[in-house]
Amino acid sequence: MSVSTFPAAQFAAIVMYAALVLAAIFVVLAIAKKSVPTWAMVVLGVLELGLVAVAVQCLRTWSQGTPPAEPFVFVCYLIVCLVLPPGMIVWAKGEPGRWGSGAAAVACVVLAVLIIRVTQVWVGGIVQ
Repeated sequence: MSVSTFPAAQFAAIVMYAALVLAAIFVVLAIAKKSVPTWAMVVLGVLELGLVAVAVQCLRTWSQGTPPAEPFVFVCYLIVCLVLPPGMIVWAKGEPGRWGSGAAAVACVVLAVLIIRVTQVWVGGIVQ
C-alpha cells in the first residue's frame, strides 16, 4: 500500500480559507456585540457541504486502494470535522449576543486547524 498526496487538497484548501474568513467575520460581530446572523448560518451549511465533499473524495480514494498513512486517526479527525459545523450552529444560536459569535469564531479556527491535521494524517507528515 502506498501513501499518496492528499486526494481532496483543493476542496480542503477552499474550506479552510473560508473557515478563516468566517472566523474573522465572527470576531468582528463579537466585538460589535452582535449575534450570529442567519446568512452566516447558511455559509456554515455551505462549509459543511465542502467538508462532505472532502470526506467523499478521501473515502473514494481510500476505497480504490490508496489508504491514509494513519487510518484510525484520519477517521477520527474527519468525524470531528464533519460534526463541528452543526455543533457550531447549535451553540451560536443558543448563545445570543457576543458569546455566540465568539464561540463560532473559535470553532472556525479550530475547523481550519483540523483540516490541516486531516491532510497531514493522510500523507503521514507535514504537508508542504
